[in-house]
Formats: sequence, C-alpha cells, structure tokens
Amino acid sequence: MVAGAVNNEIVSVVSPARLWKAIVKDSHNLMPKLMPDIISSIVVLEGNGGVGTIRQSNFTDVIKDFSYWKDRVDAVDDENRMFKYSVIEGGLIGKKVKSTSFELKFEARADGGSICKLNGEYETIEDILPTEAEAKEMMGSMVAMFKAIEGYLVVSAVSPVRLWKAIVKDSHNLMPKLMPDIISGIVVLEGNGGVGTIRQSNFTNVIKDFSYWKDCVDAIDDKNRVFKYSVIEGGLIGKKVKSTSFELKFEAGADGGSVCKLHGEYETIEDSLPTQAESMEMMGSMVAMFKAIEGYLVANPDAYA
Repeated sequence: MVAGAVNNEIVSVVSPARLWKAIVKDSHNLMPKLMPDIISSIVVLEGNGGVGTIRQSNFTDVIKDFSYWKDRVDAVDDENRMFKYSVIEGGLIGKKVKSTSFELKFEARADGGSICKLNGEYETIEDILPTEAEAKEMMGSMVAMFKAIEGYLVVSAVSPVRLWKAIVKDSHNLMPKLMPDIISGIVVLEGNGGVGTIRQSNFTNVIKDFSYWKDCVDAIDDKNRVFKYSVIEGGLIGKKVKSTSFELKFEAGADGGSVCKLHGEYETIEDSLPTQAESMEMMGSMVAMFKAIEGYLVANPDAYA
C-alpha cells in the first residue's frame, strides 16, 4: 500500500464565481452535454449538493476499464470556493487503488480570471506507485472536465455584436493579419458567407500535421448569433478523425460584454478517444482564434462597431 498525490494549476479567463457554479453546482447537468462521447449521465443518488451528497457518473463504452463511479462530497466551501470529493465505488477502486479523492479550489486573478488548483490523492492496493503516465491519467479526467466547461464559458469584455462581425463575418480577412505566423491565408472558395459557404484555411510550416483545411458553414443564425461549421477536408480529416464540427454562440453579458459558448464534436477513425492533450488542442484552436480577435477589438474600439 502506497499513498501519493498529483497536483495541477490551470489559469483561466473565466471568473471564479462562474466556474464554481458550473463545475461544482451544475456539473451533473452540464458534463453529459459537453462530453457525451465519454459521459452518458450523472445521477444524484442522495443529497442536495452539500457534504454527504452521492452521485453516480455513468460512462460510455469508450472507457474500457470501468463503466461508472460513485463519488461523495466531503467538503464544500462556497465562501472560499473549495470543493472536495472522494470516489467511493466503481472506477479504479478495488482494481488499482483502495481510495482516491480530489480537491478543487478556485482563486481570483487580478485580470478577472481564475487560477484553479487541482489536487488528487490516492492509496494504491499494492506497494507500487503509479507510473508517471498513470498519475497524469488520474489528473487528466479533472483537467478535461475543467477545459470542457471553460471552453463553454469563455467570457469577453467585447460586445456580442462586434465579436459576431469580426469572427463570423470577417475572420477570413482578419485572422491572417492577426496570426500570420500560423495562418498564411483564408480563401472563400464558394458562397457568400451563408450556409454552404466553403473556405480554405492555409497554414504556415509551424503547423506540422497538416498544411490546410477546408470548412463548410452548416448553420448561421444572425438573430441568435449561432454559427456552426464542419471541417470537410484537410486538417486531421482522414488521419485521426472522420469528421469534426464546431459551434459558436455569442450571448450578452451583464456588463455589456459577451459569453462565448464554444462546442466541438468529432468522430474518430479508430475506436479510441483522442488523448487529453489532443482533445485540448482541438478546442485550443478555437480559443486561440477567439482570444486573438478579442485582443484586437479591445485595442481598436472602433473596429466592427
């Protein structure tokens, strides 16, 4: 029997209050929607979210080692935004570990964002420590959940109208100017920006896995500011994934800014999920584009007004 711990810190642009509400208070509703390929459902078996609450997370068959786990809330501190829970049944309990628990703490940054401190503790069945890869995998589930929710809750000080114009209507002109080291050009091959429009994004040689991709507009709703597109050629299509699509939705924030909800879906070629790093990279391209355009709009308040 060996006791050990794994730790991580993640910096986020989302405020502690919003992360706390989404991750601690409503993850049982939110996570099956954001990660349906991994989590089929989360059911509250007992309690109302306070200490002693027991939930069961049910996983899809892409998770090979187990089909569910039950966790129990050990501590919840709304004032200091600290949450701790233990896995009490299922998962790797009884297989590789006797016990495992996780603690999340959300702290404010000076720029309005957050630092999320993640800590995992475990007790193994045998007197052998997990390998570095196994230890990272323990933490990986927490990090993946955090990044999925963060992507859903990206907040901006820029109004939805300006973001919509810049990202949806004019990104083919704007992005090569803002990210010239990555994007050499974006060419409209067909259409005028509506459904069915096809564009080709060409990348510089700093992108090693591919040189271009073509995307097609699947849906565009100017009134509700919802935009969806699919990558139809190039990129990782035919290499790691059969298909991939992204949805952006821009909502008004209370302070005149925006909440940009980002959602990505994919179908892999083989019956295996991408690694945590690959999943984060898929979402990371959207977040990077968003932050580049947001920075430009903040620095140029008259642009796309």
